[in-house]
Amino acid sequence: MTNHDDDGLPERIRALAGPLADALGVELLEVVVEGSHGRPLVRVVADVRVELPAELDPDEPALGVDVDVIAALSRDLGNLLDERDLIEGAHTLEVSSPGAARALRNAQDFARNLGRELRLVWREGHSHPDVDTATVVAVHAEGIVVHADDERVEVDLDAIDHATVVLPW
Repeated sequence: MTNHDDDGLPERIRALAGPLADALGVELLEVVVEGSHGRPLVRVVADVRVELPAELDPDEPALGVDVDVIAALSRDLGNLLDERDLIEGAHTLEVSSPGAARALRNAQDFARNLGRELRLVWREGHSHPDVDTATVVAVHAEGIVVHADDERVEVDLDAIDHATVVLPW
């Protein structure tokens, strides 16, 4: 019988989900357990795995995790959670992609959004007068290259607090 102590539950779930995600070619971004009694919600967020450096290829479609991969991860993780009995009683498992509203904060987040228009939010003391919204065209470990106002601009990741995807509607 598994210890049902809630301390460390997200880490134990991540340890189970990690190999499943790896096998499906996706990266776990977040594992959260909300509510501890009754029917807790287990929220898992996954997205495509990217390698750096990355550069926009206009002939390739934008990156995004396939719905069938999310469904497979949900099914496999659900079965494993039931088998291992990590959560006492009933629970709800929600496996999803990050969604457009998620803040982009690291190089991998930016690489997953090559070709998309982003709204950049600068850290205090940093800014670029011509770049508030721009299309990310390349990413490396320390920075991104954006296309703004017909100009390619190199931006240090340390200067960006976060960015969000500008929705086309």
